[in-house]
Amino acid sequence: MRAVLGRDASGRLELSVLEVPLQSFLDFSNEIAQTFSLQPKSDFVTDGAEFASIVFRHDHSKNQVSNIEMAWDHWSGLIITASDSNAEATVQRIHDWMIAIRSEQDDCDKQ
Repeated sequence: MRAVLGRDASGRLELSVLEVPLQSFLDFSNEIAQTFSLQPKSDFVTDGAEFASIVFRHDHSKNQVSNIEMAWDHWSGLIITASDSNAEATVQRIHDWMIAIRSEQDDCDKQ
């Protein structure tokens, strides 16, 4: 799994993963949400072929809440975007988690 961190046109931190098919998007998004204690903020939206999206709420403290959007399109694959600088550390942790998963898969493939 190739996970690439970058910035979108608005300067928000985003994580792109090409290898996630639309059929796996919701399950994978929910796995990330559960792993990082994110709460759904929006309903899952999809056109069934070219686009899917869901927004999760990330509670930093009682007074700090940020959103993390998980979206998929047929050109970019999975894109996880921090709504603001407060959510960036979580997107970075998701990236590190994905790298660890890839490393574990590579180790299993070598055996």
